[in-house]
Amino acid sequence: RTMEGPWPLFSPADPHWGGPKFGENITDVPLGANPDAKAAYVRSLYTGEIEYLDSHVAKLLRTLDDLGLRDNTYIVFTSDHGEELWERGLYGHGHSLYDEQVRVPLIYAGPGLAPRTVEAPGSAIDIMPTLAELLGVKADETWHGQSIAPILIGREKWPEGRSCYVQATNYTAPEPLQLVVSGAHKLIYGTETQRIELYSLAEDAEERYNLAEERPDLAATLRAQLSKWSESFPSRSFVEKLDPSQEDILQQLRAAGYLGDR
Repeated sequence: RTMEGPWPLFSPADPHWGGPKFGENITDVPLGANPDAKAAYVRSLYTGEIEYLDSHVAKLLRTLDDLGLRDNTYIVFTSDHGEELWERGLYGHGHSLYDEQVRVPLIYAGPGLAPRTVEAPGSAIDIMPTLAELLGVKADETWHGQSIAPILIGREKWPEGRSCYVQATNYTAPEPLQLVVSGAHKLIYGTETQRIELYSLAEDAEERYNLAEERPDLAATLRAQLSKWSESFPSRSFVEKLDPSQEDILQQLRAAGYLGDR
């Protein structure tokens, strides 16, 4: 890499990759006669995938150091989603909003940013306005996110009671799902069945005990908060119909978890 011109996109999931394969596809994996052993094997593959990517992140950071760019470069490390690997009988992503799928790393680094860990929910929707403010670029009026640059710099504290929202309209989900995380509590709402799940993340990190019936007032408050958020933006779909003959594209989408049986 040199400083002449933009760097090429690095995508470890590049569908046009023509180099050697370092593992096997782990989509649509049957557990078979020995489910515990199979699940452990697939989880080891997933761990290896993460370690492989981690090694390339290290190479990228070393390159920034070698070129003298680290001190004036902002870095954001995150992911679009996680994966469920049979923790509750489910596999893959797109079909639920449990933490295995929606809780991902979110790391900011760069000039002027105070090194620390924030034990509060954050959101990827804030990345664009945050980087815009750090770079002195005017935010677009259509952006839904909120800049947290003042917090990263250390001028402001993380606001207490800030909520984060997620929705899943994937065809692999049994129904469209929405969630809100507010403080230590998380509510998941099924928009068709109107099923409500309420969890205390501080006391039940694995989300096994539904508190909706025990805490109806809290569930109602979070449900109203979620409804207000949902109504604040139009519902739009960008899905295009694909020709069934485009099997290569369909397979790529299926492998990435974007196609199901619905």
